[in-house]
Amino acid sequence: MSIQAVGWVLEQRLPPGPKLVLVAIANHADHTTGYCFLRGDTIALEASCKPRSVWRYVGALIRNGYLRRQPKRGVDGKQRANDYWMLFPPAPPEWDWGAKGPDSDD
Repeated sequence: MSIQAVGWVLEQRLPPGPKLVLVAIANHADHTTGYCFLRGDTIALEASCKPRSVWRYVGALIRNGYLRRQPKRGVDGKQRANDYWMLFPPAPPEWDWGAKGPDSDD
């Protein structure tokens, strides 16, 4: 469970259905990478919606920049599942002290 990912989702301004789906995904996501492998039936159960709605909401979340999907293929080359990544905002850049360090006397 990733309380950081769930907290991030709760701060987003989203319609109720997609938000519940994203909360269900966030609940299983890695809080540092955003990676999640989760079945649609599990998402539907946790988000209290139908599996068909899950896929519609997931598509909208991908189009709007909240998720990234990558198909996972079996050894036979057929698509078996999808990997998902939550797209958290990028980390702020490292603090730039300029030419002098924090302990300089300027």
